[in-house]
Amino acid sequence: MANRALGRYDRIADSTHPGPDLPRAPRSMRSKIEIVEAAIPDPTNIGKEKLKRQRAAVNRLTDLLEYQRERGLISESAYLWGRSYMHVCDGVSTGCSKPVFELSDGGGDRDKAMASRLDKARTLVRWDSEIKMLVGQWQAFIVRSVLRDGAGFGELAIAVGYRSSYGRHKIGKEFRESIEIIAEKWDYARA
Repeated sequence: MANRALGRYDRIADSTHPGPDLPRAPRSMRSKIEIVEAAIPDPTNIGKEKLKRQRAAVNRLTDLLEYQRERGLISESAYLWGRSYMHVCDGVSTGCSKPVFELSDGGGDRDKAMASRLDKARTLVRWDSEIKMLVGQWQAFIVRSVLRDGAGFGELAIAVGYRSSYGRHKIGKEFRESIEIIAEKWDYARA
């Protein structure tokens, strides 16, 4: 567990921010927007160097995992597992954000960049299949939709045909139960 991937709220001071100051929430929107600083993999640094982390502004009220943790609805181990999974997902989506031939330093090897992307994608596929084995296909779909795709409980409930707040609560309960099971049984060495 000591070698877990850094989450978006870990070691923000070590990250870089090349642009102007990060935005703040307007006073009139403070009940709906809570802007905090986070650190994400730098999308412009693909190639020879290890990915650096870049400082970014995040609306914490849209971060479902953070919301669940703050209210004591999930354990710390489930939260940390969720952050690790999101880090794996961010690495794959970051790797796909630029064409292979366009490396940030203007040089580099196309084959190495492509191999790096394939490795990241293989890791994500391996994690997804492990999740499916631990909790089943339906719960794996919920976990993937929330953590990777950023879907809310209400969106998922509507998509699968549940009505009103019952569906949102049912999806939320299944999500929390799933990540607790995964965090308890997850083998970081194998994944």
